[in-house]
Amino acid sequence: MLRILASVTPITGAGVGTLVKLDLRVEAMQFQSRAVFYWVILALVAASLIIAYLIERSRFGAWLIAVRENEDAAKALGVNATRIKLGAMVISAAITATAGCFYTQYFLFIDSGIAYGAWISVQALLTPIIGGVGTVFGPLLGALVVKVLGEVAKLVAGDAPGLSLIVYGCVLVLVIAFAPRGLIGLVDAARRRLSRKSAKREEAAHG
Repeated sequence: MLRILASVTPITGAGVGTLVKLDLRVEAMQFQSRAVFYWVILALVAASLIIAYLIERSRFGAWLIAVRENEDAAKALGVNATRIKLGAMVISAAITATAGCFYTQYFLFIDSGIAYGAWISVQALLTPIIGGVGTVFGPLLGALVVKVLGEVAKLVAGDAPGLSLIVYGCVLVLVIAFAPRGLIGLVDAARRRLSRKSAKREEAAHG
């Protein structure tokens, strides 16, 4: 629906898209060196991770988990589920809008296909599932994996239409089948296994 509206609304440039005027000033968030953009996006990623970390360890984060697991039970305990979900949507939209602004200022162009295309929706859903839903670093790890797989698919088969979606689908099936908690879940399981083995070695040594 949003893609259709953006494709016909004059304010978004309709089907042509919107070109951003080149204005190499800091206040316009345009820089002479591309290296500055690297540090800006690195800071945005760090800020996003810090926000996720703080939410995870806050009362708001506990309320989010309660609403996710059992909304009716959370309501019975006095949690305002509507307010919690609205707050989560606002925080998520703010981070997404910031990333969208950065993308537009970097490429100086945006259209409905870029903003609401199928590929962006697929990647937005895949990254947390592959990395680990409900974790701080899961989406970051998932994004790295998805990006690497996409680039490898391009190198192997060129720009074959739909190839990246096939690769993403196969990875999604494998993750759901063998790592339902994502790659972060696999890392945590391996770490616990190593901890148990080291504990057994220490017990055997002292025994």
